[in-house]
Amino acid sequence: MPTAAALTGLSRHDLEGADTLRFWAALSIILYHALLLPGIEPPGSFWVIRNFGGFGVPLFFALSAFVLCHGYHGRLDTAEAVRSFYLRRLFRIAPLFYLVGAVSLAFFYAAYGRGIGMADLVTSATFTFGLFPQHHQGFVWASWSIGVEMLFYAIFPLLTVVVRSWRSATVAFIGAAGIAAALGPGLQGSAPRPAGLREPRAAGTIAILCRWHARLLHLARPWR
Repeated sequence: MPTAAALTGLSRHDLEGADTLRFWAALSIILYHALLLPGIEPPGSFWVIRNFGGFGVPLFFALSAFVLCHGYHGRLDTAEAVRSFYLRRLFRIAPLFYLVGAVSLAFFYAAYGRGIGMADLVTSATFTFGLFPQHHQGFVWASWSIGVEMLFYAIFPLLTVVVRSWRSATVAFIGAAGIAAALGPGLQGSAPRPAGLREPRAAGTIAILCRWHARLLHLARPWR
């Protein structure tokens, strides 16, 4: 089976720009959280990081969409390929997530003498906590982004089948933007908000994925 690079005419070196963006996104997130630590009084010139450093997370989501489209273009056409994709994603995230979850449970018992509710445990174990406003943060610290990622991975193979042209990419883009516009404002007034609709990142990521998938398809088949 040909690789994604062969299908698109692109080499791995063409993704160096994505790696650079990943570095800057990681740096902005680190600095953003460092400024939130107690006792730190950053100079006024750091206002940009304080106000906008958090956007490194949605930048990571956009990069993930692009890299996945580049790497899996034309490679999820069989049930076995889809199964392999899900297994790779699961074992890339789940082992460490479950380990940190176990440590978190032990900490709750040791520090507070209590555990967590069954609903929190089940939704976190199944990576579905991003679908429920009351559980969207997950009981594992800062795991809300994992919830967004796993939901994104869940629908990715379907999108590679549905989005096959500029027309279908545009329809998917408008649909994702419509969902974000319809549900996002209504949830902003209620706390907490589902992680899958934070600012509204999941819908935006879906839109970016659809657009780039159509672009890669266009590069692979320039005669169409």
